Amino acid sequence: MFKKFNLLLMLIFLSFSSFSSHAGEVFLKNEMIEKTNKLLEVVKVINDSTDMSESEIYNLLDKELGKVFAFRRMAGRVMGRYARSATKNERDLFVDNFKSKLFDTYVDNLRKSEGVTAVVKDARLLTNDENRGVVSLSVSDSSKESFNVSYSVFKSEDQWMVENLIIEGVNMGLAFRDSFYQEMEKNRNNIKKSIKDWGVKSDLINN
Repeated sequence: MFKKFNLLLMLIFLSFSSFSSHAGEVFLKNEMIEKTNKLLEVVKVINDSTDMSESEIYNLLDKELGKVFAFRRMAGRVMGRYARSATKNERDLFVDNFKSKLFDTYVDNLRKSEGVTAVVKDARLLTNDENRGVVSLSVSDSSKESFNVSYSVFKSEDQWMVENLIIEGVNMGLAFRDSFYQEMEKNRNNIKKSIKDWGVKSDLINN
């Protein structure tokens, strides 16, 4: 009888855990759908506003993408082991330069693409940490060419933020890190020079 009671309790616990996890994944998916739709609205504004200056585009992206992407966390991972020896000002500059690189990629693609759409296909929580998860999207344009994007996300103050991107199997965080490490090697570990040389157009972002 005691074993049956324990088994019953275990089944109830597992059922509740499964329900809780599923509810969390639904919440994650819905939030990312909402944020993705908002970003698509920003894309449309940029494409429809042919008179927007580059600095205006950068500032708009900084405002809106900052609600989705945890830039400082992402930049810290890209900086990797060199973050420990950097000053606060150098780390701040690195964050700005990292954002500039991402924004350049966004701006370049926005100007080349029309009718961009994105569909959130799936969202799942990590089995060992329900405050982290993975979101899968399919992104396409008017030419119907599509590619797969995955967001690595974490929960911060009851909202989900992106901490890394994987585009068509390419881990962008690792790609950026490799690029910065090569810059450090080229400059013989001169971190200040490497940050300045690696960054682009950081003066266009008003923080």
